[in-house]
Amino acid sequence: MTGAQQQLARAVEDSLEGRLDGALRHLNQAQASLRVDASLPDRFEVFVVAAQVLRHHGDHLRLALDAAQQALRLSLLPAAPERSRIRAELEVAACRIADGHSAAAHDLLPLTDDDPDIAGRAWQLIGEAALRDDHVFQAIAALLNAVAEQQRVRDATHAGAIAPLLLNAFSRAGHVADADLIVDDQRTTPAAHARHQIDFLLAQAEHERRSGRIQAALEALQHAEEKLANTSGLRPQHRQLHLLRAGCWTDWRQHDEADKELAEATRFEDPSPAHSKASDAASATPHPRSPSLREKADPATVEALLDGLDALPTRKGEHAQVAAQALAPLAGIPGLERHEAVLLLHAGTTLTQGDAACRTAAERFLRRAVVRLRFLEGMGLWLAQAQVTLGHFLAHGGDDTTRREALNLLTQGLQGLDGERFHMLQRSHRTQWLIEVVHDAFQSAVKLAVELEEQALAADLIVFSRIAGVVTPGGDQQAVPLVAVPRLRYIDGDESSLGSHLTCRLL
Repeated sequence: MTGAQQQLARAVEDSLEGRLDGALRHLNQAQASLRVDASLPDRFEVFVVAAQVLRHHGDHLRLALDAAQQALRLSLLPAAPERSRIRAELEVAACRIADGHSAAAHDLLPLTDDDPDIAGRAWQLIGEAALRDDHVFQAIAALLNAVAEQQRVRDATHAGAIAPLLLNAFSRAGHVADADLIVDDQRTTPAAHARHQIDFLLAQAEHERRSGRIQAALEALQHAEEKLANTSGLRPQHRQLHLLRAGCWTDWRQHDEADKELAEATRFEDPSPAHSKASDAASATPHPRSPSLREKADPATVEALLDGLDALPTRKGEHAQVAAQALAPLAGIPGLERHEAVLLLHAGTTLTQGDAACRTAAERFLRRAVVRLRFLEGMGLWLAQAQVTLGHFLAHGGDDTTRREALNLLTQGLQGLDGERFHMLQRSHRTQWLIEVVHDAFQSAVKLAVELEEQALAADLIVFSRIAGVVTPGGDQQAVPLVAVPRLRYIDGDESSLGSHLTCRLL
């Protein structure tokens, strides 16, 4: 093995272990050690490895694509190594897909009939591109094909990269049990390389948060952070970690902690303002196809629009119409059911503060959110928020039937929101959650129960609003785990309608 080959092998190993600064150093040494009369295979290998390492670096996709295209040019020469063109084409496609140009995957289908290593890599890239376009069911099919092909390869370098993509696809499709199975498999047989382990932990955190398991998401992020401490150059992963953690703290209404994480995320943004896409419109291969409803249904765009409505001092009927038009394309799109339900909740919450037309639209959106969320597994936290928000809304007007519906919604939602704090280990987090989310809902529910002469329910609500929970063993002064309050059996023999499945006597 020549000196250049040894340096390239070390570059690949460092890249897979997340030591990307070391990988770049070995890559530079390999390039420097090439003689003027170096063979074409050696030159080709340098460019292929350079494309792989620079793509993993995340912030150097333009350079990665340049290296991959140079390898492709070398592969077309008569003295090029056997099958070098296919390897170069895969690297070019990988660079373009990593930078958001998913159309580059269209040319990979012929490679899926190749040997298992090539076919598995092609299916993986096709699945990754489909995932970027929110075609989650197509992504699942392609990624499962990749798994099947990689099982035929004794030493599959890319096998560890498939698991986080498949987990993300199952989670976004709403197949929570299947996603959980991927997590269990990874616990039993973790990926061989550190970078793949980190990518999986980040995907797991995103899945746990999407499923309403915020504490589990924070634990996965903690594990990812511990592994990242032993790496270098993984700026995109650091950035993703802090953004995910900020989202978790926001879900728990821990605004100060979320702001700290967002500030940390900015430290890992691309330092070069001139950073450009790896392949722009001029260099990307066109793939004409007819526009579909999917291409008009962009949850991120709708979320940005609703954030803009949040910032308005007043909201009027035309704002409700804009929200309705933006939300309409999301309905009935496979894989976007969860996005749609959460955005309906967002729109309904925003429009409760507005004129009569806004309030009519708010009720419609909130009711749609509630009925959708009931049938989406793992969305209990958002269902509880939707029930409480709709309950608040209905409690301020209408006849007794409507107000009783409001009380029922508040009671159901309160049990979900109050139960969320028992997943929090820190006292300060529980206190903030109670102040931000729970206390007002308890007050509204108690007031409404009294007005509707539901005295027993009002008493239950008062008792449960004042009980912190049941302390469990373990923890320290800062971390005091609690479990939910059981159903209480009062001294007069009555049993509360709230609480967990356990019971205890309240003296």
